[in-house]
Amino acid sequence: MLTPAPNGWFNPGPFPPTYQTFPFSDAAHYDLQSQFALLGQGLDNGGSPARPAYPAFLVLIHVLTGQDYDRNMNLQAAILGVFPALVYVLGRLLVSRGAGIAAAALAAMRGVNAISGTALLNLANAKQMLPDFPTAIGIALALILCILWFQAPRKLHLPLLTGGAIALSVYLRPTVLGIIPPIILLAGFACRHLPRKLYATGLALLLAGYVATSFPWELRGQIIAGSFTAPSSVTKILKTLQHRFGAPRQMPRNEQQPPVPSARDPSPTTAEPGPSGDEAVDTGDLPRARRFQDRNVRLDSAVIGNHFLHNLVTSVMILPTSLQFDDLQTTVKEGNSYWRSRWDGGLSAGQFLLLTLNLGWLALGVTAAVRRNVAAGLLPAGVFLGYQVVNALGRTSGGRYIVPVDWIIALYFAMGTLEAALWLLQPPDLKQARVREGREAPELPEGQARPERTLLLATVGLMMAGALLIVPDLAFPALFERRTAKELASQASAIASKRSSDWSDAYVSDLLFRGSGAAASGKILYPRSSSGNANGEFYFESSRTTITYPLSAFTLIGPGGEQEVRLAGNLSSGLQNYDDAFVFGCADGDRMEAVFVLTAGPRPAILAREPRPLPQCPLPELVCDGNGNCR
Repeated sequence: MLTPAPNGWFNPGPFPPTYQTFPFSDAAHYDLQSQFALLGQGLDNGGSPARPAYPAFLVLIHVLTGQDYDRNMNLQAAILGVFPALVYVLGRLLVSRGAGIAAAALAAMRGVNAISGTALLNLANAKQMLPDFPTAIGIALALILCILWFQAPRKLHLPLLTGGAIALSVYLRPTVLGIIPPIILLAGFACRHLPRKLYATGLALLLAGYVATSFPWELRGQIIAGSFTAPSSVTKILKTLQHRFGAPRQMPRNEQQPPVPSARDPSPTTAEPGPSGDEAVDTGDLPRARRFQDRNVRLDSAVIGNHFLHNLVTSVMILPTSLQFDDLQTTVKEGNSYWRSRWDGGLSAGQFLLLTLNLGWLALGVTAAVRRNVAAGLLPAGVFLGYQVVNALGRTSGGRYIVPVDWIIALYFAMGTLEAALWLLQPPDLKQARVREGREAPELPEGQARPERTLLLATVGLMMAGALLIVPDLAFPALFERRTAKELASQASAIASKRSSDWSDAYVSDLLFRGSGAAASGKILYPRSSSGNANGEFYFESSRTTITYPLSAFTLIGPGGEQEVRLAGNLSSGLQNYDDAFVFGCADGDRMEAVFVLTAGPRPAILAREPRPLPQCPLPELVCDGNGNCR
């Protein structure tokens, strides 16, 4: 929590007029889903997002810390600080308390580095509004429960709880479904000496735990849809596969230029060194028009294999390959760093040596884990590979996409390094005793009193945990009513006419009812302004990177959904994040070119486009001369 997070792709800024940091791209996407719930309109404005767990968590963060990004992320980091504790439990279950402490310390130090490297690397960390790091926590919890199940197969509430942990993790990232096949296979190995009925019962309870946890959210989706629909996670996977591997299509001529993204658009459109979002496709250095044209490609095993191997290599490369304790900047950007975007794949002699040692420590860590319980020791590796296979099928690799499982490499590395250190440092007469101790399984009683009652309580608990995802839909009253343009104009006039002579009822009436104008109300989010994009405040306005006139912009959410609002020719400091606002101007899809913005927060203000255009849509683009005179 105390580690400062520099600004990066997902948290740019701070920009005027508020000089605050705001989420951007995918981070804004998840934040906006939570913001609608705070308005009493339900998560994602009453939609059915495939990943509701993280937006629901953000609702809690906003309730406790308001709308200040730094305070939001400090609280989030404090809560997500449970991760090293879970890693400790895994190390303790697999090898020993010492291994758990070593792995937890490594996880904590790497977490600090991930936060400090926000502006240097495409990573997800505890201070970003992204679900990747929370997914790692969900997978760690599922691993703990599953390992306990493998070590005590007769405790039938453990597979039930494991299924629930997997379901909640799937609602963070659907790619978590990739960990289920290795769990099923290794569960069979763990139960190989037991009656087959016990294995089948465990799998049935695993499925029951998943269904019980997901039932409240899926029931919500069926009610919204009004008819039977596939589970949201399955729908997300099918859409991704269609998007990645659908038949190639030729874009119409009028679509050859990509649309201007909104604040929640997951695809960066400039040379800004940032990652692609969830719907982005790895297309290399193809010309931009062709990248958009060729987004749907045929199923290519070479492409999938390339992503899979890239995930494996990138995960191993988080381990140290330098004999010096360099600072983060040097490690990432200097010399022969393989973190550089133009790294040629070569390794120096020192890097090659340490990479070889790292692989040896990994092998030793797997051996140490398997020595106590084969199925449990192999489970983290199986989960790691299963998740990376699904990542590869989705044509995503590296960066934040591997954060949910790349820590498993660090877990094995910590266990292997400790194993080697203990073997080298301990006196010879203690080595054999340590080996014998390592082979001892933890004392987990096989019996279980009244299993039916335990299973019932666990099922009820899982359903309550799943029901937490729908609490944001029910906990907040509606702040805005859907009103007509005439009603909004009348309401705004009653407020504005008493405060400023800039307001004109006649102009607004002509704009709305003769000039095809539009009106909207809601909350202001992410305000920003610039006299000419000098500092990159509008680098996400892809088709307007050469803005030469004063411009203010913000996201408006309310009864009409989400709209990107632009106010040309005005740099007033009256825009405050999360103020109520009325906007009057010209709509173009989910975007509005504003003429008047009336804010109704603690410091109400009336902002008007300067100079004021004729009350007719569409509004002309401002043109300014070298002296700042615009028309």
